[in-house]
Amino acid sequence: MDLHLTQQALLSKETVAGTAERLFRARGEGRKIAVPDERLRLADAYAIQDAITRLGQGAAAWKTSLPRPDFAALGIYTMAVCAPILKANVHQADSGRSVVVREPINSPSETVGLELEVAYRLGRDFPSSREVPDADEVLAGIASAHIAVEVCGARWSEASPPYLWTLSDSIEASSWGRHLTAGRRSILQPWPRASP
Repeated sequence: MDLHLTQQALLSKETVAGTAERLFRARGEGRKIAVPDERLRLADAYAIQDAITRLGQGAAAWKTSLPRPDFAALGIYTMAVCAPILKANVHQADSGRSVVVREPINSPSETVGLELEVAYRLGRDFPSSREVPDADEVLAGIASAHIAVEVCGARWSEASPPYLWTLSDSIEASSWGRHLTAGRRSILQPWPRASP
């Protein structure tokens, strides 16, 4: 059993709502904000994510992060964590169309990263379950695969915020992320091999 599901949140509903509102506003205004002083549990981080997702009219996709060595020390007793990618942050690349992305840069030494990723579009819902689906079930659920580019930045002004605050802000890399997808390909078709 995942212990984080039974942990009681530390933050009040008002603090969660206020934090989500500040993060959401910072996203829209293209600015960074300071990490609050409050201590978090995993349940708090997910509550802030949920509130941001409601403010952003829902999630278009989800991002996952593999386990880190310090998860247990942070009170995270789960295999991986996840975060929503808001609908406004996903853009389908059409031929001849450009997408302008504004990222907050606080100093000349600060950069914005790009991550080239493979994004999978599922063709069906997976029911909530404590049982992990097997590989065949997962592969059968994938409708298509896409090349995705994530424009990465952080909304927190601190260079290395505590991990649970990073998670509350949708795993930081996607906190300012704009996911651009191009090229629909059936998962059943092989990807073309690049020539040397």
